[in-house]
Amino acid sequence: MSKEKKAKITIISTVIFLIFTFLANVEANDDISMEYLVAEYVVAYYDVKYSPRYLPIDLFTDDLENAQGHIESGGNPNAVSEKGAVGFMQHIEKSIKDICGYRLSQSDIDALTPEKRRYHIKEKGKGRPGYDRIGYIYKLAKKGVLRFHGPDRIDEKQLAYIMEQLKDKYTSLSFRGLYLMQLFDSWDGYGIGREAYEKGDIAEAQFLLMAVYNGGKRRIVGKPTYKWPRESLSYTRKVMNHMQFLLVANP
Repeated sequence: MSKEKKAKITIISTVIFLIFTFLANVEANDDISMEYLVAEYVVAYYDVKYSPRYLPIDLFTDDLENAQGHIESGGNPNAVSEKGAVGFMQHIEKSIKDICGYRLSQSDIDALTPEKRRYHIKEKGKGRPGYDRIGYIYKLAKKGVLRFHGPDRIDEKQLAYIMEQLKDKYTSLSFRGLYLMQLFDSWDGYGIGREAYEKGDIAEAQFLLMAVYNGGKRRIVGKPTYKWPRESLSYTRKVMNHMQFLLVANP
């Protein structure tokens, strides 16, 4: 292992240790400060990184991560696409809402159709979520799967803050891992690639996960590749090809 890689691992380990030390004394709190909101999700990621059930190491390899980062942003942590995708792994608001949950703002409610708006207001009046979404990570924390002291849903201001913090490479990688974890998780998530992986076809599982990461579940799942969006098929092939290049270049 090179000195540079050892130094990087040491720095990351130190940061994680400091985060864990702080969070060990923090109680679950919907009003957690912005400063530590992102740290909660980073800790959650490292709690399950490479777990056989959620992020198996033979599926979510370093080569896949490096190849995806190269195709997503060219390795630029400050990248922002024309469509608003942010950071090294080009996250969009929808994927962050999946991970973190989301509490609709008044402007969100106003933008609903009249029928949906009435339903949301009626459900909220009964103390129910309505169209608010509880976060995937919060649900896992309630089951004791990982450590997390953040809110069940983030609001508009917190969402904007997280999107800005995703310009940090390691934060972007952490949220990328959490999102892929949700896609792959067949118990509490979407089960993308799970069947292929359990049959031993890791390449097929990676192919599906990359396609959904780019194109979304609705446009990919259950459809033959010729019906996928061209962008998603091209993206997935580029990631897989670059991963093979890395495997050959660094055996």
